[in-house]
This record gives sequence, structure tokens and C-alpha cells, in this order.
Amino acid sequence: MRVPTKLLYPKDYSVNDELDWRHQQVATVTKRVVNHSLGIEIPEGSAMYTVSETKLNKKTLTFPIPNATAVFLKSAKVANDKANKFRLASKIDKTSQKSVTFNSTEDAFEYLEFKIQAVVMAFTAIEAFLNETIPDSYEHWHNKSSDIILEKSEKKEIERRFSTDDKLLTVLPKSLNLDSPKGKREWTSYRRLKKLRDRFVHMKSVDRRTTEEKTETIWDALIKSDPAHAQALDIISYFIKAMQDKPRWYQLYGRK
Repeated sequence: MRVPTKLLYPKDYSVNDELDWRHQQVATVTKRVVNHSLGIEIPEGSAMYTVSETKLNKKTLTFPIPNATAVFLKSAKVANDKANKFRLASKIDKTSQKSVTFNSTEDAFEYLEFKIQAVVMAFTAIEAFLNETIPDSYEHWHNKSSDIILEKSEKKEIERRFSTDDKLLTVLPKSLNLDSPKGKREWTSYRRLKKLRDRFVHMKSVDRRTTEEKTETIWDALIKSDPAHAQALDIISYFIKAMQDKPRWYQLYGRK
């Protein structure tokens, strides 16, 4: 744990008011601490957070550890916002003209690139959330090679071998004692995001066509898609709302 440059005091601030919402772990000092050898005094109520270190040639870089879900969600939103700026600048949605284009080829490509980034980052946020939310001690009993015999999988195996769909439909609902999201609005939104993400990650030659054949291409789907970060947050929120202790990043999301 590392003490931030500006120490916080409970009478004046709360931890949430000062530290970035993307921190992986934040704690509050409950009792004054004095380290005489280092000449450091940590007042009661000071905020602390986890850090990591990496070697850069002869230097040691110390940096705060972020929550992966928060970082990917933020990346998805930033990419989506950047894409929208190109779309707004071209007045595609405001003009009454029947035929519209972007202001330039470069703007069109920038728009598409940022939209793709948003989709990939948003789906990665879901995967990160699932793996970090499954309890470390959770044991998942399931049918694997037999419809009768149950097999047990622990968290490490679940993270590696279970699909994102399986984690959303069975693993996490069971671990949280929650109904499966299947058939619900959040699940429908997630499936649209997953379908688009899969088409880009496993892009086929058929997705490189124009619209001459009057069939929707991957580019059509991308342009018409909903904000990816919102779709990801939708399915994530379905589970977090059922948690008694909600992640700090979720409580602060959108306030910064």
C-alpha cells in the first residue's frame, strides 16, 4: 500500500472524493501510524491504495493497480466518444439530405476504428468482471462428460475453460444465488455486443463486402450498433445490483 501525496482526513473528505475511481483497492487508515525509520507519519483516516513496481533499465517504476473492469469500460467509453465526434462533425444524423457521407475518408476510417475499439474493450470489460467476481473459494458443480455424473470445477479452471456465456448464465448466477439473465433485456443487449465482437475478432471474407448484395455487412452492424460500453455495463449491473458489497469503481462510475 502507498500513501498518496495528499492525505485525506475523515472530517473534510471521504476516500471516494479524492482517489481515482479506477483503483483496484482502496483502504482507510483506522489508526495513526508512525514509521520513525522512514520519517513517515500516516494520520488516522488517510487513504491508501495498492501499487505495483516494474523495472525499467536502472529505474523502478511504481504505479497504482487499476481495476481491470473499470479500465476497459473507460477505454470503451472514450473510444465511443471519439467516434461520435467524427459522426457529429459530419452532421450525418442532423442533415435532411437522403445521401450522407463523412467529411473525409480519414474521418470515416477514424470513426470505424474507434467504434471497433469500443466493442472489443467493452466485451473485455465483461470478461474481466466475471473472472474477478467469481469467489476464490467457489466450487462449480456441473455435468461435463456425463448427464448423470456431476463434476467439480474450481475458480482457476472456470476462468480458463468456461466460456463467457457459461459464466454469465450458470457460474455467476449460482455463486451469487441469482436468477440467470437469459431471456432478460440485459442478456439480449449482451448477445448483440458479443455477436459484433466475435465478427471482428474472427473476421471472415464475407464481412469485407460492400452492400451491393443488399445484405448487412459487419460495417453496417457497427455503424448501427448501440454504445458498447453501455451494453457491457448493462449486463455487469445485472449482477452487481444483487451484491451486498458493490465494487468501489461501480459506485463512482460516471461521477468523475
